[in-house]
Amino acid sequence: MKTQLTYATMLALSFLVQKNVDAQNIFPNSGRTGIYTTTPVSSLQVAGGARFGKPAQYLDIDSATGNLSFGGNASLRVGGNKYAFQYSGNPNYGLFFNQTNVRYEFRDGAAIPVFYVDANTGAGVFSSTVRVGAYTLPATDGSNNQVLKTNGAGILTWSNDNNSTYTAGTGLSLVGTTFNNTAPDQIVSLSGSNGISVSGSYPNFTVSGANFWRTTGNSGLSAATNFLGTTDAVDVVFRSNNIEGMRLTNADRRLGLGTTLPSSKLHINAALNEDALRVQTNGTTRLFVDNAGGVTVGSTVAGPANGLYVNGNVGIGNSAPVNKLDVSGNAAFTGIVGIRGVTNAAFALNVNGSSSYGGINITDPVDNTALNISKSGINYGIFISKSSTASGVATIYSTNAGSGPGIYGQSASGDGAYGNSTSGYGVYGISSSSYGMYAYSSNYRALYAEGDPLYYTAYFNGDTYSTGSYLGSDAKLKKNIREVNNAMDIINQLKPKNYEFRNDGSYSKMNLPKGNHYGLIAQDVEKILPNLVKETTFETKDANPHKAASTEAEAQAMKSEQNEKIDFKAVNYTELIPLLVKALQEQDAKIDALTNELRTIKQSQTTATATETTSAVTVNSVVAAIKVQPNPAKSAVTISGLNKTGMINIIDMQGRQLLRQVVNSNNVVMNISSLSAGTYIIQYLDNGKTQTIKFVKE
Repeated sequence: MKTQLTYATMLALSFLVQKNVDAQNIFPNSGRTGIYTTTPVSSLQVAGGARFGKPAQYLDIDSATGNLSFGGNASLRVGGNKYAFQYSGNPNYGLFFNQTNVRYEFRDGAAIPVFYVDANTGAGVFSSTVRVGAYTLPATDGSNNQVLKTNGAGILTWSNDNNSTYTAGTGLSLVGTTFNNTAPDQIVSLSGSNGISVSGSYPNFTVSGANFWRTTGNSGLSAATNFLGTTDAVDVVFRSNNIEGMRLTNADRRLGLGTTLPSSKLHINAALNEDALRVQTNGTTRLFVDNAGGVTVGSTVAGPANGLYVNGNVGIGNSAPVNKLDVSGNAAFTGIVGIRGVTNAAFALNVNGSSSYGGINITDPVDNTALNISKSGINYGIFISKSSTASGVATIYSTNAGSGPGIYGQSASGDGAYGNSTSGYGVYGISSSSYGMYAYSSNYRALYAEGDPLYYTAYFNGDTYSTGSYLGSDAKLKKNIREVNNAMDIINQLKPKNYEFRNDGSYSKMNLPKGNHYGLIAQDVEKILPNLVKETTFETKDANPHKAASTEAEAQAMKSEQNEKIDFKAVNYTELIPLLVKALQEQDAKIDALTNELRTIKQSQTTATATETTSAVTVNSVVAAIKVQPNPAKSAVTISGLNKTGMINIIDMQGRQLLRQVVNSNNVVMNISSLSAGTYIIQYLDNGKTQTIKFVKE
């Protein structure tokens, strides 16, 4: 009768087999004994490894290499005046512990120490020469003050410390290391150059320099040959009180005042609170550059910082201007023009109208276009900004008794209509029977909206309908692209909720959806995915911007109504989709891995049933427990508790093998810097046995 062996049954059989083996640990009194061999060649022969001693303190003989090792605190011990090891060919060779002299000795074939180390001081003594790297040191000491010298071939010898032989020249004597002047009246010769002439003989010389620049002035100069400067590539520097004030550069002949690196032919750099330039005629200032960078013409009044002040009229093409600016001929402005003291960098022409009239009045005497603006750019044809905050005052007001649009904008490649507001709506349209705002483009964007990051680019008070929606996702738009790992772990941390939106108090003005809804709480998402949560603000003034007052009292009440800001957090649900996709992929891979594992288990069970016998069964247990440090780790992990054999695999949570290393020691260090952050499995395989352990890569 055949029965299927359970895991518990196999363990029990293994225990019985082990107990039976323990009962047979008796060796014969004569002959040879073999373990795992039937042909022993010695009294005791063990085929494979052997271990002697207690479980923690033991002597181990490796089954593959025959290497001898000690576990725990076990060690190889010898008595005094004994060899720790000897050469089998000549037992005089080896390591000897000299108890008499308390030292470790390496002995030669005659049992004479050739090198020994004092066991107490660590001092070492060689009986012959010592080789350090490529250099061989002498075996004996040198004489006093000698130094070691190399022959260039790695041999060092003792030598006297004198590389050169010194001899006394004419008029000198050398006594030891001292030179003495024996003839102080030797002839000394001087020669002149660069305009210096020398005459006479030692000790009386005459030095003259007719071409020197004198502090009292020079005469008889020639402009062709005499000059103040240099003839080599050196800057000319002018100093006062040893402080540089002016420099003429040699490379491009630039003159600098207050700078050592002039960047133009004349470069003036004034110190802080120091005026840079003043030009006068007959004591009257005509041109003045002050310390703030202002330029003034015709006055000593400081000009505007980094600007120009002209005290008088300016004529362009007109030598007799009667106005502050008279231009004869055409005038073109590439910058900003402001009239009545208003400028805005966004516009070329800025006009500030009077309190009684508008800024620009254009009267067309014939039935023609009053104002024609022709533009070829891609921005605005007309831009109007309103500063008034009075209720009901429009920036643009248009009436049309016909059936056409109140305002119509058309552009071939730019914006048909553009609106910008700092606190309200850039463009607002309302209709009782058609579109409040309609946008169409045949070959570009029908509608473009841009808003402050803290607020909304677009705000829809109600449901929206769209036939399509796309987000920019091209690889060229992105950087630092990395794989997403452990998405299922992230998704499992999210907490979907069922809820209703508030419609009480100020929240009622947000017109939040009614009824039951499903979603996530922003604060919960922020703890796990902070980059998908955004701080934003709703202002209650945006609730009914089109509402009009029917009475004066109602208008006053609306004007005095206080605007309230509601700060809240919003969730980017769109970017949750890639995480959900990755989580499904991870789950699918895990299902496949589990399916394959189940298939393997079923195959193993089928094989065990088919081969079932009544003989003893040996159960393959796992290897001894391994340890992984550190855990979590950043760049490397150390795996300890190994048997010096086998293989280490690093596997991700989807069952994919990422790294592999052969085991040749008890401890293995593996570089994990190439792995992404996440959870991984270390798998240790040795002689058909398996051990796994998880670790986290930071």
